[in-house]
Amino acid sequence: MKQNYWIFRSLLISAFVCFGLSSCDEDDNSFSKADIVGTWDLIHEEGWEIYDGDKESWSMDLVNENCFEFHADGTGLEYDPSSSHWKDYDEFTYELSGNKLIVDYSYGEKISSTIITLNKTTLILHYTWNDDGERGEQTETYKRME
Repeated sequence: MKQNYWIFRSLLISAFVCFGLSSCDEDDNSFSKADIVGTWDLIHEEGWEIYDGDKESWSMDLVNENCFEFHADGTGLEYDPSSSHWKDYDEFTYELSGNKLIVDYSYGEKISSTIITLNKTTLILHYTWNDDGERGEQTETYKRME
């Protein structure tokens, strides 16, 4: 009888775990423009890249390196906050699709990243690339600026 109890209990726990995992879907990772609107300061960057057969890895904390400013109308600016030239910025449009952030720069480059974390204070983006004999991955951590 005791053995039947443990088998039943194990099956019940397994059923709860399966149900809990199956109820998760991609909508749980969807974000809206309202979530990302604001100014974000790049504070950490890590990744790796293979170019001409050589692999380079990095992990670094950053200060006043790069900022993104996302506007509610789907436009934005990327700029260097330490620059003394007010014109040192790149304009872009952006869209969110599930957990994907697509940034389309005015000069023609389009970058898609996966949003790992987006909350009131932190934005973490993950990129991968594989083109022209170069491939790699990079994760960037941003802090929302007040």
